[in-house]
Parts: sequence; C-alpha cells; structure tokens
Amino acid sequence: MALSILVVVILCFYLGLQTNAVNHVLHEKRAHLPSSWVRRGRVPLTSTVSVRVGLASQNLEDAEAHLLDVSDPQSSNYGRHWTSEEVIERFQPSDDTVKAVEDWLVEHGNVDRERVTQSDNKAWLALDASAAEVETLLKTELFEHEHISGHVLPACDAYHVAEHVSAHIDYITPGIQLPMHIAGRVGSGVVRRAASALTQAAPCFETVSPACIKRLYNVPASPGKAHPGNEMGILEDDSYYVQADLNQFFTGFNTDIPNDTHPDVDSIDGGQARVAQGEQNTPEATLDIEVAYPLLYPQNIRLLQTNDKHYGKVEGLPNTTIPDGFNNLLDALDGSYCTYKAFGEKGNDPNIDPVYPDPASGAGSYRGKLQCGVFTPPNVISISLAGQEADVPAAYQKRQCNEFMKLGLQGVSVIVPSGDTGIRAYPPADGDTGCLGPRKNIFSPMWPSTCPYVTVVGGTMIAQNDTVEDAEHVLSVPGASFSSGGGFSNLFPRPSYQDSVIKHYFRYHDPPFKHYNHIFNDTSAVRSGRDVASTGGVYSRLGRGVPDVAAVGFNIGIVLQGQQSNGGAGTSASAPLFAALVNRINEARLAKNKSPVGFINPVLYNNADVLNDITLGQNNGCGSSDDGFKAVEGWDPVTGLGTPNFEKLRDILLSVA
Repeated sequence: MALSILVVVILCFYLGLQTNAVNHVLHEKRAHLPSSWVRRGRVPLTSTVSVRVGLASQNLEDAEAHLLDVSDPQSSNYGRHWTSEEVIERFQPSDDTVKAVEDWLVEHGNVDRERVTQSDNKAWLALDASAAEVETLLKTELFEHEHISGHVLPACDAYHVAEHVSAHIDYITPGIQLPMHIAGRVGSGVVRRAASALTQAAPCFETVSPACIKRLYNVPASPGKAHPGNEMGILEDDSYYVQADLNQFFTGFNTDIPNDTHPDVDSIDGGQARVAQGEQNTPEATLDIEVAYPLLYPQNIRLLQTNDKHYGKVEGLPNTTIPDGFNNLLDALDGSYCTYKAFGEKGNDPNIDPVYPDPASGAGSYRGKLQCGVFTPPNVISISLAGQEADVPAAYQKRQCNEFMKLGLQGVSVIVPSGDTGIRAYPPADGDTGCLGPRKNIFSPMWPSTCPYVTVVGGTMIAQNDTVEDAEHVLSVPGASFSSGGGFSNLFPRPSYQDSVIKHYFRYHDPPFKHYNHIFNDTSAVRSGRDVASTGGVYSRLGRGVPDVAAVGFNIGIVLQGQQSNGGAGTSASAPLFAALVNRINEARLAKNKSPVGFINPVLYNNADVLNDITLGQNNGCGSSDDGFKAVEGWDPVTGLGTPNFEKLRDILLSVA
C-alpha cells in the first residue's frame, strides 16, 4: 500500500514538471563566421555577462503609412509633423510584451526580479548574469570571438527562447551579431587631382565651382534671409575643418561670404570640429562645408560633431575597422533613443558604438557621460558616412532606419550618399570583387542608403569639354573603381512611393542581369547568398531602389590645407549639395509660415519632372572592367530620378500646404 502511494506521488510530481516545462524554439542562428573574426575558447562560466533583451515595438506595421500621411502632398495631413512625445507614445512596446518577457526571465531563468532593469519607455530589459545562467536560459554556448582589430566579444552560433515569448523578443545580446566593416567614409576626395589655380573663368568640366553648381541646377542668388533655427545639419565623425581654408575658399571663389564665417558646432560626446592647419586627417568636413555654404548662405551650418579623438583613430589600423555607427548622433538628438528598442536592438550597441565616459585616458578622451537628448534636430541632416549593407547586423540597420522614420515624422529631412563603388562594396572588404555570395557576383549595396526613410543621392559629372548646358553623365572614373553607387537592397523591401517608377524601369529598361525575388532576414544570409544560390540571380527584384536623386560629385573645387584643387569627389559631395538646396527650400517655406518639407521622397516621386533626367553612362560592376547598371529614361539605379532643377522643385514645394 505504501509503495502504491509512493508511485502515485512520484507520478504526480513528474506530470507537474511536464505541465510547467517550457518549449524552446530557435530564435537566431549565424550561417557562418565572418572572415574578420576568429572564435577562441569558451567564455568562463563564472564570468559576468551584460544581457539585453530587446522587446518588440508595437505599431511599426503602420509606420510607413504615418510617415507618408505627413509627407505626401496629396494627403490632407501634409506638413502636420508629429512631436517627439507623440512618436514615442505611438511606438513603445506594449505592457503585455514587457510583462511576458520579464516573467519568463524570472520564472524560467531563475533570475530575481530585482536584477532585471527596465528602461523608462519600457523598450528593453537588461540584467547582469553569469555566463552559466545565460547559457542555461538560452540553450546555447558562449565563446570569445576576437576581431582583427583586437576587440574581443562574447557570442554564440545560435540561441533559443521560450516559444510563448518568441514573438515578444526581437533580439538578445550576447547573441550571434559580430560587427564587421562599419561606417566607412564615402568619397572624401578619393580621386586625387593635381592642385590647380581656381578661378571663376575655369571651365566647369575642369573645376566645378559654386558658380558652376548654381548654373547647373538653376539656383538663383540667395534672398539674403536666414530664418532662426533653419541651419543645415552635417554629421561629422573624425573629420575636422580649418578656418583659414574656409576663408581662402570664400575669397578665391568670389562667394560673397564674409571671411571667418563658420559653422555652429554641436559637440556630441567630445566631438571636435575646428583644428589648426596641418591637423586635418581627411578632407570630408572641408568638402561638406565648402560645397554647402555657397548654396545656402546666409543660412548657417550646424556640424553634428560626434565622438572624441580616441574613437576617431586606432593606431596601426584603417579607420574602417573602428567600431562606429550613427547611434551617438541619434542619442544626442533624441533622449529616448538611448533606451529605444526595436528590431532586437536597444539603444547603443557597445560592440559597435563608442562607450562614454571614454575608458581611455589622455588627451582627446571625453570623460563626460553619453549625451542624450541635448540637441534639437535641425530641419535637414546630411550624412556622408556609409557601410556595406551585408556587413552591418540587420537588427542594427532596421533599428536605425526606424529612427530615421521617426525623424521624418518630426519634419526632418535625412540626406545620405549612395556610395562610390558602383554596385559593390569597397573591394578590400570582400576579396577581389567587393561583391557577395560563393561566386562573389551578388551585388552589394551600401547602408544606410537602403533605408526607405532617407533620401539617397547618387553622383554625376560634367564630361570632358562639356558645359553646364550639356547633359550630365553618371559619375564614373575609368580605371579607378570609382563610380556612383546604386542598386537594390537585400534587407529592405521596395517602399510604396517607389513602386510605379521601378515597375516602369523593369518593364522598359530591364537590366541584363539575372535576379532573385527575395528579401533577406539577416545579413549573414545576404553575405553567403545561400537562399538565392540556385537562382543564379545577382540582385533582388523586390528591394528598395537606390538612389532617389543625384548631383554632381566630381572635380569639385575645394581649398584644403591651404591648397586649391579640383580634387573634391564622390557622392559625399553630392549629398550635402542636395541637402543645401533642401535647406534653401525650407527657408522659402518658413517665410510663408509653412512647415519644413521633412521626408521629401514622396514629393520627388510624384513630381519627377522637376528633376533633370540623366541617361548617359553607367556605374561599375563586380569586376574592375565589368558593367553595372546603366542610366536610362526615368528612374534608374544609378542616378535615381535625376539631378535637381532648384526653382522648379522650390515652386512645387511652395505650392503645397
């Protein structure tokens, strides 16, 4: 009798365990280890690991519709931009999501509730745990991974979460993400030209002066007004300007801009903008400033100068290996972004973004706290940094793209370059071709240009012996692997505002390359090409098309380190040029008590006739002698809709509410 009772008790206990058992499902898995990382030994089980659980945001499925509602001139809500508070309220995770994940950590991870930290906007959960606890919770094994730069990060090949919380979680760290080639500088006068005397009389094909740009794009003289707060923002990171260069440029090109005119500087996390002659390390800041000032003065420029000098340089390593991104900029513009969570990414990623206070000591190290929400975003932000889409974690890209959407909802125009290597990445990053897949022939677009919520600017040039009255050509320098970036995203699907023009492109100008109808979910799959290998395709027919527009980006006249030259080149010149014109249009709208234009793409795609269609030339393919996409009638993945006719574009935008 006693034995029978014991059997019943044991059986009931066993059944109780089965009732409380949790079914785990695979959440993320890495296809292969990136070539720049080496897996070392196991993370010691007693080591403390910082765990971040990214909570799924709500209402993101409606994000594009909300953005178009305030950005499409055919909408009755055009120009009625949201406040930052309205944006946060709309997209924060639900209470059910927060509770479900926290309960899972506590009940099935053997974690005391007091150890779990929740952000103010409920967007993420974080805790410190031992490696043993993390491995048990996620059904995984953590290994140390060493990057060629010396960075060592914990990561796993795959991890699992409880099935009932899977839909509530976007992303967990430490996980599978290992950052690669992050935020390389675009253009920056890459094509070096011999110094030459710069005069207003020089032909525009030889030196593209401010006067040439104004004639090329029908830009009238400035009305001489500057609405308070209508400065153009330019993101700079590890690039500085010299005032003497600006003065020499103002005088040499007869710009009517007074000497000692200079940008305002928003110093973000120790960013330094102005240096003495000889201290510049790249021409980027100088190029951006000298391209923009003559088009928008007396409106001013705000340099959004991020990161101290310690994070701007690692001795003995190329700048492209430095972990970096746009998060420090977004932190400073939106305090909630420091703790914002979407697509599995919460705020900054210490594996990619600089950490403040800077752990390094010595001159140039910023010892203050990470700056959050200390600057109001300008109406226009020009960015001349980019990375290969396939190198940047998908969750990281999508989170930042979502933030660009939020800026658009608030009336901010974000302008970025398409890149300078045609349909591929910079070849040193990916072997011989810069393309992807087992045969290194899958086209590789740049990020953040593939985000559908930014305006992407490709490059053009004035051909030898042509004038500003002649049609521009695609920016492409024979033998230099230097041409306007373009193509189709592998991660972001085609937005609705592009649908008709891209369908027209495929119907009437179908490119001579095999394609695939696929959008990837992770960048490791993009890099390997495993999901599309059987198709033989080299680009996604479903992806967001790049670029949207174009502008001249070759033989730009600049003054750098006291030397005059026509060496300014790249879409990093084209982007601030177009951004300066948008800023001028905002000035005209503000004078009529109208809102800034904000996200401008719907207007552009609805009014393509205000742009100069580019039909001459093509960009580079995977090999140095291969062809990429050709410029054709209408939109194309080299120059977009074309280059601006300023007065036509201004008049269209003044005619809407």
